[in-house]
Order: sequence, then structure tokens, then C-alpha cells
Amino acid sequence: NLAKVEVASSNLVSRSILRSLFMKELFPYHGEKILVTQEMCDHNGHMNTGSYTRCFDGCWGQMYIDMGFNDEYFNAGYSSFTLEENLKYFKEFLEGDYIYPSFRIVGLNRKCIHILGCLLDSENNISTIYETVLGHIDMNLRKIIEMDDSFFNSITSLKHSHDNLGSIPFDLRLAVKESV
Repeated sequence: NLAKVEVASSNLVSRSILRSLFMKELFPYHGEKILVTQEMCDHNGHMNTGSYTRCFDGCWGQMYIDMGFNDEYFNAGYSSFTLEENLKYFKEFLEGDYIYPSFRIVGLNRKCIHILGCLLDSENNISTIYETVLGHIDMNLRKIIEMDDSFFNSITSLKHSHDNLGSIPFDLRLAVKESV
């Protein structure tokens, strides 16, 4: 029986490691690792909610640029606004822990982009999930408008490349009515 327990335990560890590595591969964009400092923590000794949001905000710049939100696009009078966000916590981060942010596009239509982010721990386990829905904005009107064909097709191509990495193996809380 002890041998069976050791084999079962070994298989669990192996599956856990494989699952952790698999999760990281589902996210094509990875931010720089972040060290949790005392300033990021609250009176409970773990990272406070504002710090989680700042970790996500500060790390998805390259994906934003790859979607087409660059200086040229902004100068043409377009941008994005955050319409909705959701954070879900699975495991706390403590001072001295390292955080590894990752992102991908999970939903898209002509007016909105649904982005999924996660904060991985040093063993590639998901500690926090972040979802946001961005609205495509005409800055002169300051309202949501449809993306033109070229911009939309570019983001659609990027989303399909993310979809090809595999399906997210958990339910999301937010969604956009997809047109792709």
C-alpha cells in the first residue's frame, strides 16, 4: 500500500507540474517578474488588491501595441477604455514572493476586446486571474465605436493565434458577444 501511495503521490506531483507548465503556455504574453515588496502588502501581510491591479496594468504593454494601440492610432483619435474588470484570487502573494504576469485575448467583437491575465507564482501556478473588457473608443466623440476592418482584422488574427495555444481550462466571469 505504501508503494501505491508513493506512486500515486508521484503521479500527482507530475500532473501538477505538467498542469503548471501547460498553464504558462496558454498565455503568449509574459511580463517581467515582479518582487512583492513590503510597500505592496497590507496589514494582513499579503499583497493588497491595489497592488494586484498595478501588476496587471504595468505588464501588458506589448500586447496592447501588438493589438494596434500605438502612437499612430492614438494620434488618429482612437483609443480604448476599460469597461469592466474582474479579479479572482486563488493563492495569496507574500512579501518576497515573485510574480510572473501573463496575458492573452479571449474574446472579441467589433467594439470590445476581452483580455485574460493571470499572475503565476514561481512554480507556474495561477494565483490570480484578471479579466478586463476594453471598449474601442473614438476620442473625439468619447464613445464606443466599431473598429474599422483593418484594425479589427489585425486583432482577430492575433486572437486566433492565442486560440491556437489551447482552450482556457476554467470558466471566466466576463464575456463579450463574439463576432469572430
